[in-house]
Amino acid sequence: MVIASFGFALGFDQETTRLMTRRPQPRGESVLTRPVPVTAGIGGLSATARRTRCRPCPPSTAGR
Repeated sequence: MVIASFGFALGFDQETTRLMTRRPQPRGESVLTRPVPVTAGIGGLSATARRTRCRPCPPSTAGR
């Protein structure tokens, strides 16, 4: 369900003008610029923090 909403949102992305006239980036250049992994890392850490803070662990059933 979450993945579908991201795909739906991509349909409303603004078009990049004259995209096909731009030269491709060099072969050795990374697609992931510095802001991309930083943003993904911060988002992942915040999601993990929210998930662990908001959902307590269920009681252990070990030994039953």
